[in-house]
Amino acid sequence: MAINNTKNKNDNPLVSIDIITYNHEKYISDAIEGVLQQNVNFEYEIVICDDCSTDNTRNILIDYQQRYPSLITLRLNKSNQGLKVNYFENKIACRGKYIAICEGDDYWTDPLKLQKQVDFMEQHPEYSMVFTNAMEVFDYQTWTKEPSLFCSLENRDYTGIELLLKWTVPTATVLFRNNIPYPFKHMDQFMFYDIPLFLRLCEYGKIRGINETTAIYRRHDTSITNQEFSNKKYLIHLKALNSEFEGKLKSYLPHLFGEQYYQLAKTAYKRKSLLTLYYAILSLHYDSSIITPLFHRKLQQLLKH
Repeated sequence: MAINNTKNKNDNPLVSIDIITYNHEKYISDAIEGVLQQNVNFEYEIVICDDCSTDNTRNILIDYQQRYPSLITLRLNKSNQGLKVNYFENKIACRGKYIAICEGDDYWTDPLKLQKQVDFMEQHPEYSMVFTNAMEVFDYQTWTKEPSLFCSLENRDYTGIELLLKWTVPTATVLFRNNIPYPFKHMDQFMFYDIPLFLRLCEYGKIRGINETTAIYRRHDTSITNQEFSNKKYLIHLKALNSEFEGKLKSYLPHLFGEQYYQLAKTAYKRKSLLTLYYAILSLHYDSSIITPLFHRKLQQLLKH
């Protein structure tokens, strides 16, 4: 449960900046400063939920709130609630017509990001969400990599199916209309919450991608996207998505199922497990085009033994 013991004094924000954070003492100042540098002609609020961090994150947040009391609302959890609860509850606490997401370990680099996105949405009421590109920065303790663009993005509308089939949206660049219901029926079975949110927004309007780079998306040792990916859990996630959207995704799931079973088959093969054949058969069942000729030959060799 979060306590709103530090509420801002802005009564009519057009935009709410949604920040959730946990043990981000190295990064949270960048996230807040990226918001504060925005050059806008409208009122906004910053709604930050700290999930009972065990490092210095909370002290940093309290310091910022004391310096910017008219902008920042802190929601300070008394105990660790986990991403599932915070992801939706912080959005419910946002009062703006629009919500812009910036997680506590990411930050914005373009001071006109919000203004350009709000101008677009105000001029195009048929759209429910807009997003841009980002630079992906790698901040691991044991290795590093040069920053790179998050994805290859075009200036055009994107369908929900495109967003489902390929990871296209850097979450830190998203701005959307605050008019959809929460929470979702099957949220307990989701691995990630961004794609369900984007698919829901597709039901309320169009999605626009703008090929500009406005943010830094960080990958580091404790980031959500660096946590061990479970193909089996992702299969449950996909089935839950299909249930959430009443079977509308059914025709697109075989390819995604096939991909996950193929990954399971490759993992089993490395372990010299007989499950290799089981997962390979399932992959072929869902999408016969996924398994590569090389892996076909490996399966044939396995069958000979």
